[in-house]
Amino acid sequence: MELFQVESSNIAAIGYSEECRLLRVRYKDGSTYDYPDVLPAQHWGLMGSQSKGAYMALLAKDRPGTREGTVRRRDHFLGPPRRE
Repeated sequence: MELFQVESSNIAAIGYSEECRLLRVRYKDGSTYDYPDVLPAQHWGLMGSQSKGAYMALLAKDRPGTREGTVRRRDHFLGPPRRE
């Protein structure tokens, strides 16, 4: 997933997979967290917000992030089912 640098006092970069509905946030302290079940509109809201830190605080309120790569796998994280 490609991360894009953003202007924020707390967030360094943000990435998003619409297919997986997974938001990845790299913070300025170097930590990177994954947030599952994020809708495309929520991602665009974050990217367009004046205060990305405040928006993330609201967004993460009911979906705590996990360290990058440790999100529990569910079918929708793996993408569309494979055809055999």
